[in-house]
Amino acid sequence: MTVSALTVLGVHGVRNHQPGLTPDQAGTRLAGWWQDGLVKGLSRNAIDEIPPLATEVAYYAHHLNRSTAQGDEDPALLPEPLQQQIIDWTRLLGVPDDTAQGWLTAPARAAVSWTASRYGLDRRPLSILTNALFREVDRYFTDPEARQSVRGEVVDALVRTRPRVVIAHSLGSVVAYEALWSPAATGLAPLDLLITLGSPLAVPGIVFDRLAEHPGPRGIPPGVRRWVNLADPGDVIAVPKGGVARVFEGVTDLPGKQIGLFSYHQVTKYLAAESVAESLRSVV
Repeated sequence: MTVSALTVLGVHGVRNHQPGLTPDQAGTRLAGWWQDGLVKGLSRNAIDEIPPLATEVAYYAHHLNRSTAQGDEDPALLPEPLQQQIIDWTRLLGVPDDTAQGWLTAPARAAVSWTASRYGLDRRPLSILTNALFREVDRYFTDPEARQSVRGEVVDALVRTRPRVVIAHSLGSVVAYEALWSPAATGLAPLDLLITLGSPLAVPGIVFDRLAEHPGPRGIPPGVRRWVNLADPGDVIAVPKGGVARVFEGVTDLPGKQIGLFSYHQVTKYLAAESVAESLRSVV
């Protein structure tokens, strides 16, 4: 008997621009990485036969990418509003008020240095990640044309692939949430499972309060049967630490198991995590 493949649509996070490739080529490259990660997790954690997967990734990074001559590594070179957001983010991570108030010179740089020290991370890659995150998040929320284009890529992929599972990482969880609430998506066949990984959806001010309005409370989008959220305890992007379920109705926050070295918010270890494998097996 032929077993039909489990269709999975991935929505990537920050720092995924693929220079030199067309959007279709970039999506294919990312889909290969995501497929490998999911198969690895299923192989390592599966009790039964591994279900065949058909994985695609909705690629949108080209709509948010802006080449910059400077500031790739130094938060102090970002626009002042983004520097303030970095400081606000650090407060959510637990920086004492007296420490934050003492950052009179290059406070955003000091905030990232404090975070690196607090979580045992190397400052330079964390600075690169932080700059990329706040740049891309800011452009998504302040550039209506870019936001519409990014969201449109995900809606188009939903319509084209009709997936049973959507897996969204980092900023991709924000995009997927808004896309799944759009009229074009709500009319599709029910989605069995939404998995969000390392999601900043619950971050007040910077993300949560800037989400598009929709009917009813923040919660599971129409047509989604189940939403689970996973965040590594060491993922400094997935704040506040209370989880997405704290402010989104109906979400299940999976136990915060250590899935491995934080690895600077990369998706590969998330995809191979035991919790993701168990969630996928629940819909086979």
